[in-house]
Amino acid sequence: MDIYYQRTKDPVNMHQIEVKLAIPGPDTFAKDQAETYHKAFTQCIAKLEQQLKKRRSYHKDRK
Repeated sequence: MDIYYQRTKDPVNMHQIEVKLAIPGPDTFAKDQAETYHKAFTQCIAKLEQQLKKRRSYHKDRK
């Protein structure tokens, strides 16, 4: 898992987080901006969870 943090010049959404999850098959990636680091990170994790659930259901349906 790679996590990238960048502080932006935007006064409202000052914190930008990018998370790349390296797993077999296509890598999973999420990016978000928020007013706090914690909120941006939490939103990225939620996006990754959604992607992994979708990917898991896709693979279950194929069997």
